[in-house]
Amino acid sequence: MPPTCSECGSTDVEVQRGVHTCCACGAALENLGCELLRGNLHKKLEVKRHDHHLMRLKQINRNAVLMQVRQQKWRAALGKLCGILRLQPAIQDAALRLVQHTCSRGFRGSKERHKLLGCACLLVAASKHNIGVTLEEVANRCEVQANLLQKMVWKVCAQSGLRISRTEENAEALMMRMCNYLNVTQTGGVCAYGRKLVAVAQQGWVCTGRRWSFVVGAAFLLSAQAFFYLIDVNDVARFLGVGARTIETRVKEIKELLLSAMQHLPWGHMIDISNIHVYLPFALEHWDVLLPVAPVLRKQQIEKQQRRQKALELFGPGSLGPPSSDQLRDQSETKQ
Repeated sequence: MPPTCSECGSTDVEVQRGVHTCCACGAALENLGCELLRGNLHKKLEVKRHDHHLMRLKQINRNAVLMQVRQQKWRAALGKLCGILRLQPAIQDAALRLVQHTCSRGFRGSKERHKLLGCACLLVAASKHNIGVTLEEVANRCEVQANLLQKMVWKVCAQSGLRISRTEENAEALMMRMCNYLNVTQTGGVCAYGRKLVAVAQQGWVCTGRRWSFVVGAAFLLSAQAFFYLIDVNDVARFLGVGARTIETRVKEIKELLLSAMQHLPWGHMIDISNIHVYLPFALEHWDVLLPVAPVLRKQQIEKQQRRQKALELFGPGSLGPPSSDQLRDQSETKQ
């Protein structure tokens, strides 16, 4: 009669290292007899009990069950956070793999620390999928502290070898979500101009050492103003979860950068900070030409000013042309 499992009643039993183990439920059976076939000889052997093997198998089964339960809890928690942030299910799967990689390295902590880990993994996964989610937005919607979340993001990036991507695709995706939030209908043009403004800000060192969300918010305000949308900076700051004063500072810096490249044109005297948004389409369309030409035009302007200064010193400030004979005679008498 084949051996039978006392737990589930299954007859599917195999011997592993001298211990009978049920293949259906994984229970280790004790003190069972088995027949070993050697040629034409049948020999009945008594299987002895090995406490170490039994404990080891029970521990392996217990760890497997705990890992599966923990994975289900993490999947449910990440699904809840994705619902809050309105992210796709693919980002949830990528964040779950990051969580498993971090937990396999001995991650421990309180419930709040596990929540920070889930938010950090979602932020890294969303940046790799070009969703354009900012750290401040995740901290504000998930109700966690931004500084603690930033430290957890550094920890996840250091252990996984990843880095948060701040590409133009991320900026365009973030501006698309801002357009939907603020009911901006011309999303294509606004997002295209904003994407170019972010690239211009990177070339002009406006993004260096600064938080990415402030620059994207400033670029969105300028591009929307170019399409004659009057958007309050407080609404953009509320969506991003950042301060409105810093966004206004980034707007001023980007305007000064554009003005520095356009004020040396023949009609550059017509442009100032207040109306730079009117000339924004021209600046963005010809930026590849304006950027290298601006130093040359500035050099020509300086040389022209120097020549004018020399002419004033030679002929005097009151004369518009060459001096007359009386003026030359007075100058010679003065020198004598």
